[in-house]
Amino acid sequence: MLQLIIEGKRAVLSPDTSLSVQLKNSLLTDSEEDSTYPFTLPVSENRHIFGFPDLINNNDFIRQYSGMVMFGPYQILSGEVIITDISDSEIELYIATNNRSFWGKFGKKYLDEYDLGSETWSYDAFNSSLRNYKPYVCIQLYDPSFDVEGYIPEWYNRWQMVYSRLQVTQNGIKNNICPFMRLKELIERIFTNSGYTISYNVMDEMGYFENILIIHRHTFNEPSTFHYNEVLPHITIQEFLEECRRKFGLVFFINEAGRTVIIRSSVNLRTDNALPLEIFDNFQKTIDSESENKVYKFTDKSVTDKLIDAYAADLVYITGDENSENLTTVECISTIMGTENKLEQFFSGEIDSLGESVFLSVRYTLLSTASQADDTEFRLAVYNGLANRIEYADTITIPIAQYVVPEASLVGVGFNLLWTGEKGLYNVFHRALCGIDTSLSVEMELNRDIRLLNNLQNMFVCSVVCRNQRFIVREQEIEFCGDRIVSHKITAIPV
Repeated sequence: MLQLIIEGKRAVLSPDTSLSVQLKNSLLTDSEEDSTYPFTLPVSENRHIFGFPDLINNNDFIRQYSGMVMFGPYQILSGEVIITDISDSEIELYIATNNRSFWGKFGKKYLDEYDLGSETWSYDAFNSSLRNYKPYVCIQLYDPSFDVEGYIPEWYNRWQMVYSRLQVTQNGIKNNICPFMRLKELIERIFTNSGYTISYNVMDEMGYFENILIIHRHTFNEPSTFHYNEVLPHITIQEFLEECRRKFGLVFFINEAGRTVIIRSSVNLRTDNALPLEIFDNFQKTIDSESENKVYKFTDKSVTDKLIDAYAADLVYITGDENSENLTTVECISTIMGTENKLEQFFSGEIDSLGESVFLSVRYTLLSTASQADDTEFRLAVYNGLANRIEYADTITIPIAQYVVPEASLVGVGFNLLWTGEKGLYNVFHRALCGIDTSLSVEMELNRDIRLLNNLQNMFVCSVVCRNQRFIVREQEIEFCGDRIVSHKITAIPV
């Protein structure tokens, strides 16, 4: 039976009350839009829920409430209940779903202002991040624009090479330590710190996500506590998660009823087990000529940075003719970190068997200086950990301490942050989806199975199979009336 629950109280509905719920697959569309669902309630049976608003002398009653719609034991939608009109016989209201959803509650909050966890400021913890898994990594970066009184100018995270530790001081002056958050860790903390449980995370099966770092520079003065949000750009949670979809094909299916999240990728579309569905009625195929021969253009954010000029051709990818009328442009708000590898020699503190000083060479990465003051700067790099050793090629050359530095691409890693190439972003994360012909869609009415209401997002999470054909569900429409499911229709794309 269709039920409307307002502030924990069950409203009395008219016997002929109907509801049509429309859902869209966020894999194929932008993040969830605000939807409104109108209801008309009889006053006499429901006036107590709203504080008797029908009384002519009651003008200060509450107009907004929290509520949800149930059908049987399953929650269909939840949101904010807003009263729009009152007469002597009826109360008109609607439920706005977005305001009470994850996107409505948290989407507009800024990363650098949101509580994502913290820990005691500790050089031991920062040194541990060089070898062990931490939510962040303190890597060696060189920035000629950096200059803080009392700190070594031009350096972030100077190594103490002999002991493979961050060098706290150099010539009696402190170095500046700057941790950089792991992308995977940040995504997970956004949801868990918002009260959601991640029931499935595709990034766990794609291990290289652990190696992506968010490079955002920040000046610390050795506080007692390191807050993770301090090293993040000033962008909203929604902007950040949408960027993860644009760049890495990640999709976040959020079940508000169970407060769970499934993180999927377009990579899985053709490989995962499909959900079998039974068709109630015949299907109808529709051809959208405007979607035929669609061309996609993916671009990184354009920045003034001489250190990535050499990558210019690799920071864009076009699947066909750029002059096509069916061109869809996907513009990212992030780009790679500008890098330039250099070597510096310095005394290791050791004396060799001949009584001569042993010098080491350190490789470091030069950072771009173009956007030092831009707190929205969103740069990414791949980091493959600390190669904790010193290699001697022979007895004549100066030994080089091998430390892996963050770059746009690393040998041996399953992907890179460039759009081109076999392991580029397009080929790894987007080819499967962009290769699907979205001009052909099939409308089907499913068997009216109440069990499908348990989690309507399940139909979007993976592909489905109907009559031995695999599809991606683009939209769902479920119509209810009283105690009946009138219809459950889907629009799907063959794959």
